[in-house]
Amino acid sequence: MPRSKKLQTIVGEQVMASLSATAREILTGAVLGKLREQELDADSLPVDELVERMLSGNGEKVTGVSKYDGEEDRKVSVYFTDDEVKELSTKMDNLVKDGDTMLHECLDLAGKTLLRTLEKKHPEQKSIEEVELYGFKKRLHLRWGIPLDLFRMQLTISRELHGGEQESLDRSRAKTGRVLREALLGIHGRTLRTGTAVLVLLDNGLPDDAYARWRTLYELSVIAEFISEHGEEAANRYLLHETVVLKQRLDNELTWDKKISKKQQREIEKDYCEVMSVYGSPFKNPFGWAAGFVGGKNNPTFADLEQAVKGKRTVPPYKESSIQIHGGRAGLLGLGSSDDVIAIGHSNLGLDIPLMHSSLCLMQVTNLLHYHSPLRDVVLLNVLMRLQEKIERHCRRVARGLAREEAANSVGANG
Repeated sequence: MPRSKKLQTIVGEQVMASLSATAREILTGAVLGKLREQELDADSLPVDELVERMLSGNGEKVTGVSKYDGEEDRKVSVYFTDDEVKELSTKMDNLVKDGDTMLHECLDLAGKTLLRTLEKKHPEQKSIEEVELYGFKKRLHLRWGIPLDLFRMQLTISRELHGGEQESLDRSRAKTGRVLREALLGIHGRTLRTGTAVLVLLDNGLPDDAYARWRTLYELSVIAEFISEHGEEAANRYLLHETVVLKQRLDNELTWDKKISKKQQREIEKDYCEVMSVYGSPFKNPFGWAAGFVGGKNNPTFADLEQAVKGKRTVPPYKESSIQIHGGRAGLLGLGSSDDVIAIGHSNLGLDIPLMHSSLCLMQVTNLLHYHSPLRDVVLLNVLMRLQEKIERHCRRVARGLAREEAANSVGANG
């Protein structure tokens, strides 16, 4: 399939066409004026031909043939004085110099025309990109297919366990430990959702974005373990902290003049005041629900929660993943970039880091949710752990192979 022109080329051609059309319009007006001075009928003259000959540089004097019914053909001359030529040149120059008038109009016309052109060409361009993406994904799966499929299996098993836990909780009449189970079930549900996003991104060769989503998985795993250790009260505070977030969203939206019903405002304000009266001002902080559980701190941070569970987990490079979220210079080069090529789209490099870490977090959160589950679920948890180990082995193997290829290509290029 032939490649279409680059967008910059199309834009350049369109702008030049618009400028040329405007220049032709200016000259045509001047020629018609000259014909009117001679009391000649422009409809009977090849005006377009005259203008084209002048634009081609054949001088300021051109000759055409006037045809009148019943009369013999006669020559007609169009001549411009030096002053008239200077005036025409000035108008032409204004196409470039006067950005608020002619050039602006030309560019606006070019933009409208280009948009119509691109809309017509887009189905063809889309087909080209789809073919290229299909080929890329096929090559990517030749390398990464095994660990990606193993992660997909992990997600499937975890969803099965989530569904079973939800049914068990719905049937249960027990009140002891119920809030903790509800909190962990909610965290696990979001872990599955985010894990699915990681898989979709990796399936399409977007490791940097997958790594940014892994950061959420890591935060969920830390919070799940923290809540598991501190039990019902921590879980209850975690769930009630939603009222603080809703109040913050309400305040922000009202700042932007968003229309929120008075009833909804009253409900949010009422819930917020109730939880604040119980837990006090520290509760309004981002991790205020954990206040008092972390060394008596009233304003704990995520780092405090992370430190509280450190030593019981392998802490992945959380800060490194943050680079892919924020707009700093360090994030311009990502996992999908090589030493000499900046990834601006799909890449088969760097999938190992987000894939290994996401697999680990998924396994940890699922394990916390089903810590006291029946033997059948314990067996499935064991399968998840084995899958996580296999994913790590395969990821490291593929990454080593890619590193060797990169090194060989570098040597070949320098040689």
